[in-house]
Amino acid sequence: MTDDDLHFPPNVLMPYPLNALEDIENPSDRIAAIVLASFIDNLLTYLLTALLRQDRPTLKKMFTGLGPISTFSAKIELGYLIELYDRQYRNALHSIREIRNHFAHSSKLASFDNDEITDSWKALRSIVFDPKITEKRDIFIFSTKMLTGNLIIKLMEQRETPNTSLDISAPPHARRVHGPNRGRRRRQRQPQPSRE
Repeated sequence: MTDDDLHFPPNVLMPYPLNALEDIENPSDRIAAIVLASFIDNLLTYLLTALLRQDRPTLKKMFTGLGPISTFSAKIELGYLIELYDRQYRNALHSIREIRNHFAHSSKLASFDNDEITDSWKALRSIVFDPKITEKRDIFIFSTKMLTGNLIIKLMEQRETPNTSLDISAPPHARRVHGPNRGRRRRQRQPQPSRE
C-alpha cells in the first residue's frame, strides 16, 4: 500500500467487488479468493482511515509497512473495536482472511472444497441467509459481496456526518463525540435495593 492509497477519493465509489474479476475469464478459486479478499482489505483500510484524524504521516506509519494496523487481521479487529460491525461480521471477515491466506501461501490448494479450509466456512455460512447458496465458492462470493456492501454503506454514512474526535482538551460540556456511538446515551445504573 502506498501513501496515496491511504485516503479514499471523496466522490468516487469503489467498484463492486465482482467487477475486479470481470477481466479474468472463468477465474480460478485461488484468484477469486485473493482478489475479493484484497478488495475487502483495501476497502476496510479506506474506511478506517476516513474515520481517523487526517494526519497523513501518522496514518502512513500506522497502516503501511510494518505498522501496527498494516495487516488485514489488525484492521478487522480495529473495525470491530470501533463498532463498525458486530462479532458475527468480524468472524466472517477473519474467515475471508484465512481463506485468502490459505490460497496465497499454499502451492497445493486449488479449490474452495479443499479440506485445509473447512474450519473457515462456519462463520461465512452464518451470514449467508439464502438456503439455496450451498456451494463453497458461491458462499465465499456472496458473503464477500454482502460484507462489501455493508462497508460501503458505513463509508457513505461517514461521508454524510464526518467524524470529529473527542477533544479532551475542551471543557466537558463542550465535548462532542461522533462516530459509531453518536446519538447513543449511556443509561445510568440505578442503585439496586439491598436485600435484607
